[in-house]
Amino acid sequence: MTRHLILFLIFTFATFFPQNRTRSFIPKRVNENVVRQTQLLKWQEFNTANKVCWNIRWNKYSGAPASIFGEAVFIGKGDAVEVAKTFLKFNTELFKLSADLKDLKLIKNDERRNRHISFQQTYKDLPVYGALLSLHLTKENKVYYVMSDYYCDVQLTNTTPSINMTAASDVALNDLGLHSEKIKIMGRKLIILPYGDEFRLAWEIEVITKTDGWQYLISAENKEIFAVYDLNSHYVTGNGDVYDRHPAAGAIVNRTLTNLSGSGYQLNGKHVIVINDGSSNAYETDLSFNYTTSSTHFDEVMAYYHTNIFFENYLSSLDYIHSGQIEMHVHATNSGPHTNPGGKIYFPDGDGVIYNNFVEEDVIIYHEILHCVMQDITAFQNGGHDPESYSLIEAFADYFGCSKANTPNQGEYAKISGIERTLSNSYTMSNFSSLVGDNYNYHAASQILSGAFWDIRSNLGSDIADKIIFEGLDNIDQFVPSFIDVCEAILAADISIYNSAHVATILTVFSSRGILDVERA
Repeated sequence: MTRHLILFLIFTFATFFPQNRTRSFIPKRVNENVVRQTQLLKWQEFNTANKVCWNIRWNKYSGAPASIFGEAVFIGKGDAVEVAKTFLKFNTELFKLSADLKDLKLIKNDERRNRHISFQQTYKDLPVYGALLSLHLTKENKVYYVMSDYYCDVQLTNTTPSINMTAASDVALNDLGLHSEKIKIMGRKLIILPYGDEFRLAWEIEVITKTDGWQYLISAENKEIFAVYDLNSHYVTGNGDVYDRHPAAGAIVNRTLTNLSGSGYQLNGKHVIVINDGSSNAYETDLSFNYTTSSTHFDEVMAYYHTNIFFENYLSSLDYIHSGQIEMHVHATNSGPHTNPGGKIYFPDGDGVIYNNFVEEDVIIYHEILHCVMQDITAFQNGGHDPESYSLIEAFADYFGCSKANTPNQGEYAKISGIERTLSNSYTMSNFSSLVGDNYNYHAASQILSGAFWDIRSNLGSDIADKIIFEGLDNIDQFVPSFIDVCEAILAADISIYNSAHVATILTVFSSRGILDVERA
């Protein structure tokens, strides 16, 4: 084979078979492969003092434990974080920790069936990359499992960057060639990077597009790229049984579950982690999450599947880039579906009298996800304690959920008798006070605005309507917006996207709802 043919084949394969961009130039740490006598003595003391015989795995580089676990031991009184810190103070020499623990920053304090506490190691207030220390406790605050990636030898003379964050971000964008695409730069922070037996000052930067994501580690001294990690490369695909909409709209079907993280054995993925508040979480080593509706895990699959397709198949088409992960709870104990200010979503079971199971209806799931999206892109999520602002929040959440499902009805299955709300209505601003009522029913009053959105969709089609209404949502920066502000934001969106092609229709719709007739303060 000639040299020219070889070069041609190399070029052809490089062009038509894109390579994974993951690459690392970080040298490995020298393997000490030694466990010092001090740690062995401390380990014996630990087991003797607690009257246990725990398992241990040694860190082959530091000579300290990488993990220890066994029969739960009582350390002292206090909350989970206090107990965790007490445990560490008792065992600083064993784990080679600083005596005062001041370099450990609390980053996780979760309580489900057990308690899970994590600390990030810092050096001069900067996080040490990959250096976490996690403790797991029972509900009685007894410690049963500890994991450590602590570096006991961090030293760095200068922690002031020579390269600023913007310059480092440009290095990543130039490497990817993404300047012309819609992107989101996330997680930009200065870190201490373990680099072989040394430590370097670096920028950690995440570049997210609608379909892909990369993490860059870039020198804060000379723009050198230390590593690039493809954030999508660790996702796997499974399958599960779900309703495409809800039980009254069709039979159970088997659907593909994409973007499962790591092994994929649990419903934990790119966009959502699903937590079962009523039992253990679903766990399937063959990645087949196929359950009957009587199983406690069926609701978990519904939550995961519909969240994933809502982001991947719908919101991405509106140029929304989702860069976080929603924590979604099923079989929750609250009275109704709820999204808290931290972006956690809770779905309780229906009472069987007024409501069926909420998470078995797609529109209900989409509605709550929109609250998370609005927390990401707007400033008015608390509504400013104003009835109109509260109502428009619910209007946006209803509209995009209904548009995705191609139905004007919200709660058509969840509500046992009738439907909860409909966007196909004739309400106007003259009905606002009666809809809100003495009980501040913002969901009911939202039907005026969501009805206007649906009218725009009926006139212009879902593609155009969804784009200008979502762009309008993104345009709203007021802390206490009104329905008129929403109209203006959508008009501005149409001007920017479609060169004012639909302004007349939009004005006609809002005028027919009496929204343009309201006096503005």
